[in-house]
Amino acid sequence: MLGIKRRRAPRPAPPVAPTIGDDNAHAPLRQLLLEATNAARQQHAPDAPPLRMGNNPAAQRHAQAALDNGYCAHWDRWGLKPQHRRNLAGDSNAGGENIAFQTPVHDLTRLVHDTVNCLLDSPGHRRQMLNRAHRVLHTGIACDPAQPQRGAILVQQFSGDYVARARPPRIDKKGVLHLDIALQDARLRYRDDTVPVQIQIGWDPPPRTLTTGALTRTHSLRAPEPVAYIVAPPKPNQRYVGDGKRTQTVGDAVDPYGLPPEPEAVDCRDEISARWQVAKAQCEAMPDRECLIQRIIADRFDISEDATAVAVKADLSEILRRTGPGIYALTLWAQPTHLAELKLVAHQTLLRQTKPPAGNPYGDGQP
Repeated sequence: MLGIKRRRAPRPAPPVAPTIGDDNAHAPLRQLLLEATNAARQQHAPDAPPLRMGNNPAAQRHAQAALDNGYCAHWDRWGLKPQHRRNLAGDSNAGGENIAFQTPVHDLTRLVHDTVNCLLDSPGHRRQMLNRAHRVLHTGIACDPAQPQRGAILVQQFSGDYVARARPPRIDKKGVLHLDIALQDARLRYRDDTVPVQIQIGWDPPPRTLTTGALTRTHSLRAPEPVAYIVAPPKPNQRYVGDGKRTQTVGDAVDPYGLPPEPEAVDCRDEISARWQVAKAQCEAMPDRECLIQRIIADRFDISEDATAVAVKADLSEILRRTGPGIYALTLWAQPTHLAELKLVAHQTLLRQTKPPAGNPYGDGQP
């Protein structure tokens, strides 16, 4: 068994560029992963629609980067989260991610089925797999059959595929947000068209390189800090009551930016498992975070007549001054036509006074 090597005053090593080569790598295995996931949905959630194979490359690139750099985490070495990766790769749909690590790898077909069964036994992963709002599965599998002891990384990235068109959001020099999204198979009003849907804004700090040691000490994903919500201008002879401030409770998790840097990879499966169990216990023991969020009354909040498209113009200058540089998450809720409740359908990433991490394999978010 190999122990953990330590250095004095460790400095993060640069991430290893993933050996992407082909975004369609392991295509038969990834198709099998889709089929096994759909079989689980049919058995445990028969009213959930079958998933279609997605074409966003972020799942495969994340799997390969994780294997190349020696970690299994929702975060990556560039300090990015699943939704950041998918947005940079050109996808504005909201969704969720499951990731699993298996070693050794001898029977690849059994590997896929065993992984799906293990994910079903975990409540959080199970919810993602059986979510009735999900309609698309982007898959990623990284492994080297010639080196079975190296293991395999399997990634499931789910989405609803409700975004028909989305222009990249932008903030002009005056701090005004411009947003334009069109949906398919979902509507932007609910409860007999009397309640308009809001746009919520979350914030993450500017991304920076994370060490493998820090990544192996994470478990659940830390949600962005909610900072604001955007509402439509009041109708004539109406007004909003109060200052619009409210608290929002979100779950917490281990923050890899707050962990000491440990540049060395962990070579021992038992040590990886031990770290994962510690991080899991830490996340479960953490109290929820209470965040103060501010209402922003938009200058423009136009919803199309059929309630499938929205164009927004809103002054965020006060929020930007208070929060500062970082990755802003713009999230939109709507009602899918096959469901009776609201679901998170769109998620767009806006980098403010920061840039996509150099060398990241996902892209720059431009179409």
